[in-house]
Amino acid sequence: MTDEQLKAAVADLVKTVKETSLEIRELKRQSAARDKKWGTFTEGLAYPAMTKILGEKLGLDTFMLRPKRRRNGEMSEYDVMGYTNGARNAVAIVEVKSPLRDDAIEQLEQQIEDFGPFYPEHAGKDVYGVIAGVDIPEQVARKVVAKVFYLAQIHDEEFELMVPRGFKPKAFHPRTS
Repeated sequence: MTDEQLKAAVADLVKTVKETSLEIRELKRQSAARDKKWGTFTEGLAYPAMTKILGEKLGLDTFMLRPKRRRNGEMSEYDVMGYTNGARNAVAIVEVKSPLRDDAIEQLEQQIEDFGPFYPEHAGKDVYGVIAGVDIPEQVARKVVAKVFYLAQIHDEEFELMVPRGFKPKAFHPRTS
């Protein structure tokens, strides 16, 4: 192989690597967009069932799909949120996932911890965590319950609350500032 042939081969290889990198970047972008659409679809699918569950099982009466709030340059967003005022003062934050993985538990813990400063009007209320999943591995389900979060799973095309015998959900009280 001559120097010119070697230079041409290297130039072709560099061009191919650049094109491949661009294609990979585009595939990642498309995959992220698809995942976001799937997540939005799953949240919308869960919302009617979550309003029913949160109303009947937790006594909540106000519900929001994907509420967002900005405070001090930071943003909070929940998949579903419900609350009630009056004889019972409680809030539920729902994280919807398909498939459900361990990181959803950490995400919900962080959302509960950060809740108070974003929603000071709910200060002093009991805050409950709910994880709703379409595909829930058994070991992740056990971790959700161990964290004393409610677990909702799709069953017969509808979400239902999975409450093991003796389960006592934890009422969290996040900091307010």
